[in-house]
Amino acid sequence: MKLLRKDLISLLTALAVFAPAAFGQDPDEEKEPDPEIEEKLDTFKEAISDKKMKRDSEAIALIDELLQKGPDYHPKDRQDIIKGFKNVFSRKARKPDQPELYIATVVALGELGGDDAARVLQQVYGLRLFKEEEWQSMRERILEQVGKCTSLRTVEFLLDETGNNDIDGIKRAAGRALRHFDEAEFKTRRDIFEELLTKYGEITAVARSSADPNNATVRKFKRTLSAVSDGWNTTLGAMSGQEFRTAEDWYEWFNDHKNKPKDWQ
Repeated sequence: MKLLRKDLISLLTALAVFAPAAFGQDPDEEKEPDPEIEEKLDTFKEAISDKKMKRDSEAIALIDELLQKGPDYHPKDRQDIIKGFKNVFSRKARKPDQPELYIATVVALGELGGDDAARVLQQVYGLRLFKEEEWQSMRERILEQVGKCTSLRTVEFLLDETGNNDIDGIKRAAGRALRHFDEAEFKTRRDIFEELLTKYGEITAVARSSADPNNATVRKFKRTLSAVSDGWNTTLGAMSGQEFRTAEDWYEWFNDHKNKPKDWQ
């Protein structure tokens, strides 16, 4: 009996020491917000609010500093940083020939990743400012970072842009951004694959529907097909683990393997 009591005491002592890990206590609860981040965000706010925009380089340097902790942020710090970055787009609009602060901010949000950063990026993408033709390359950058966030809430949004947007560069960027979901569960990857392939097939069919070089619709779809092929092939490959170069070949593989998860490696 004495041996049993001794063992029991040892067991209870061990449980007391290791209880947080054993019972899944959130390690974030043990962290404290970093006061240095709050100070840097205050300086960042001042820098981006400079009406003469002479402190943009300082703001970009602060973005780099704020990203240094990576995944070790306290949840409050993370939320404050995302909010601070969002404020960039509510200040005096930069011109297309001075996009550096916008680019740095968009890329930083992609690095932070997750649902909250993705939501901000979608909001930024929809801003009237970036709908001007001069900002198309920025919109493409934003789509890439939305994909990098790997928020499942954005899959439908990205797929919609591949089909509903008339700009070839946007179609290409949205489809290519979906490659970042290569580690999603099988069903998600297959759904992305199937919907993107359907759009790919539709574009291919129209592009090859007539040999008449004067057919304006066919010419337009040929340009679209040429623009999206490489990026979309990359995503289809990332979802499936396969490598083909045409919609026809992708369809042939998909029809034989769509219900065989082990073949999607």
